[in-house]
Amino acid sequence: MPRTNGQKKRLLVTLPGGGFFWETVALLSRFDDRFCYHYLTTRPLPETLRALGVPQGTEHRVSSLTQLGRPRKRHVGADLLRSLWEVGRVVRRVDPDVVIAVGTSLAIPLCVWARVLGRRALFVESITRVTVPSLTGRILDHLKLCDGLYVQWPESRALYKRAQFEGNIL
Repeated sequence: MPRTNGQKKRLLVTLPGGGFFWETVALLSRFDDRFCYHYLTTRPLPETLRALGVPQGTEHRVSSLTQLGRPRKRHVGADLLRSLWEVGRVVRRVDPDVVIAVGTSLAIPLCVWARVLGRRALFVESITRVTVPSLTGRILDHLKLCDGLYVQWPESRALYKRAQFEGNIL
């Protein structure tokens, strides 16, 4: 549902850990205060986030979809259901106009909920994916769960049917 009465559009952006965090920070540093920001994360956000050029926003914490050290095949169904539930609660509370995910597996439940609620979903593949697609990217592309799937290398367009290249974010 579009915002009216001068309300800012709401963006729900994943801010996961590791390299995906830094790629997302680089992307967000190009944004301004025209939007109302909400951040989906699996760990506490650093207090220095504003100093990194990231617009101020509200933090929403969920469990990680993929957990290192756990037998993947045995727990994948339970982990996916838990993530769908947790991310769904956040998406319904925030009611975003657009969701954005960079590289993280949290993109799957996030894009599922965006599709269910008729919201736009954008996925940016990690800059490390040049010749081999990620499982997250393959799932999102195959199930057509995102409105835009962006790669960060021109040659990476061949990895997905619907990939777009608009440059890299680092």
